[in-house]
Parts: sequence; C-alpha cells; structure tokens
Amino acid sequence: MSASRWPKRRFPRRAILIGPIDRDAVIAELCEHFCAGRLTHTEFDGRVGAALVAWTDVRLAELVDDLPDVAARPAASTTHRTNVRVLDVIIDQMRTQLLGYPRPPATR
Repeated sequence: MSASRWPKRRFPRRAILIGPIDRDAVIAELCEHFCAGRLTHTEFDGRVGAALVAWTDVRLAELVDDLPDVAARPAASTTHRTNVRVLDVIIDQMRTQLLGYPRPPATR
C-alpha cells in the first residue's frame, strides 16, 4: 500500500500544550508590565490567574498580545527589581492556592 492511510490535514495550526516553564515566562512578563504601570492590579490578577490555568500557547499569547515587548524597554532600576521579587512571592502564593503546588525549582 503506497498511499498513506491518513489524508494530509488541511486545518489551521492547532494550539500547542504548554507547561509550567511557559506559564512562568508569561507571568514574569506580566510582572514587568505591572511594575511599569501598564496593568492595573485587577488586570494583573486576572491575567496571572488565567496564565496559571492556561493549557495552550494560544491562550498565553492572548494574555500579552496587547502589551509592548519587554525586551525593548530600558534597564530596570533597583526599585523595579525589588517590585518584581515581591510579585514573585505573590504569584507563588496564588499558584499554590489555585493549583495546589508551588513553582517548580529553577533549573540553570
């Protein structure tokens, strides 16, 4: 049998499943935007909550599509870095409350 049993798919690209590292990257970006004043507290909470329960890359992209690229901003000040660390603690608490487990340890 020379022809494939399954026909070629002509569907649009499907969403790809994501993991904790992808979620953490988007949450870190949201922290940067919150510290820069681009998100209100309510918007930040909603987006972080949605990121924590997101299953696909498409859903994560929707959370940051309307925000500028973080890499294009100037270097962070000491106050800004402190704010990001405080937000990391808050996000870890939210993650534990919503998902029942803390952030996986960093692997470097």
